[in-house]
Amino acid sequence: MKKLLVLVLLATCYLLLTIYPVHAALVAVDNNGDTVWNVLGEQDALALGIADRGDINITGSATDETSSLALKKEGDKLFLNDLDVTDWDKDLVEIEERGDVKKITIGREGNQFTISQNGVVALAQYPINIRPRENEFSITTSSGSVFLSVLPFDAVESALRSRFMTRLPEKKILLIEGETGVLAYEVPGEKVFNILNMIEYPISVTARVSVSTGEILSIEGPEWFKVFGFLFS
Repeated sequence: MKKLLVLVLLATCYLLLTIYPVHAALVAVDNNGDTVWNVLGEQDALALGIADRGDINITGSATDETSSLALKKEGDKLFLNDLDVTDWDKDLVEIEERGDVKKITIGREGNQFTISQNGVVALAQYPINIRPRENEFSITTSSGSVFLSVLPFDAVESALRSRFMTRLPEKKILLIEGETGVLAYEVPGEKVFNILNMIEYPISVTARVSVSTGEILSIEGPEWFKVFGFLFS
């Protein structure tokens, strides 16, 4: 009888998790494009600095079909819409994979936002705007709003497909505007030369990859490599 009861409880839990998936992030965008705000308990509310205002007093989740999301930095503070998430140590936004939409997680590292895809993390200090239903993901820079057509993992793949880069020691890249005002990923990596197929000789290189097209905009490395590197590729 006890075994039967345990099996029933396990089956019920599995069914509930299937119907109502648990999201670790503060906000989740489900496979319908709906925004699901996780309504948190007391400990999480304290981390957000809102417990004394009574803004959150139940646990569970709430779905918003029309909501857009805005992440921004003001001074030393980070905000998700109007919520101060400076001390939040979990994921902020999780976008589920659906159709052409790829799974993305947005979090925080220090005073920057992180955009993660397939293990590759891009650091960004710029405001991030998400319109889930329209599948719009944009970054606001001093030059205006730029649609993020190329995601972090795809940018790394583009850099590795080029003849200028062989590997990435760390899967961490940057979102930068640069002197030209063009938003791009800065991808640090290595070009490895095999000398007589016996000795590896790596040099540090950095690729700038367009967030709009995935095109390699520039390569930084030793001067000799920029001139003669193609001879060794």
